[in-house]
Amino acid sequence: MKKAKRLLFRSLIAFVAFLLVYAAAIFVMPKIQFQGEEALNESITCYLKSNGSHVDIVMPIVSAHHDWTSILSQETIAYSDSTFQWIAFGWGDKNFFLHTPTWGDLTFSTAFQAAFWLGSGAIHVTYYKDIQPSENCLPFALNEKQTELLFAFIKQDFEYDKNEKPLHIPTEMVYGPRDTFFASRKRYSLFHTCNTWVNDALKSCEHKHCLWTALEFGVMDLIR
Repeated sequence: MKKAKRLLFRSLIAFVAFLLVYAAAIFVMPKIQFQGEEALNESITCYLKSNGSHVDIVMPIVSAHHDWTSILSQETIAYSDSTFQWIAFGWGDKNFFLHTPTWGDLTFSTAFQAAFWLGSGAIHVTYYKDIQPSENCLPFALNEKQTELLFAFIKQDFEYDKNEKPLHIPTEMVYGPRDTFFASRKRYSLFHTCNTWVNDALKSCEHKHCLWTALEFGVMDLIR
């Protein structure tokens, strides 16, 4: 009995220590930032769009250096429009996206599975006609090479079907008529969150990024 109590006590201490280290990392590691390559010529404007806790990457649908229409079809959204100019990508846990419309709907099972790599990843895609810069929608510039690298990073994170098309997730749990979901190859965890994914995307295209972040401010502060 004493050994069991001692083991339980040590496990509790280890868990609390882990939480303290994790909390410290959340606030310290985003402060360690790396400067990226400057987009001097032929720059393309993209955006980081935040809802306060989750950040999307917004790109032109088509530019001289990439073409999302060759990968994604608007047939997967309820309202398609040839005048859409922008496409937003947000990555996250599939159960969070599809079964947790508000924080009040979050269950222990969903949170536990997401935190410890037990769920599946998904990519949320939203189309826009216009994007207006604001406090929660910050523009950043990419050059030709960076645009191609960002396109490649996002493209390779989709899971593909046997016809080499992004694997669409049929669901009624969309946020509106202009958005849809696709399966992702990656899994969500405490160490790889939706905002970690955005930071990794910026790093992949040689833009300014931080050492690591789990939360929204870690990537938005890179642009502010």
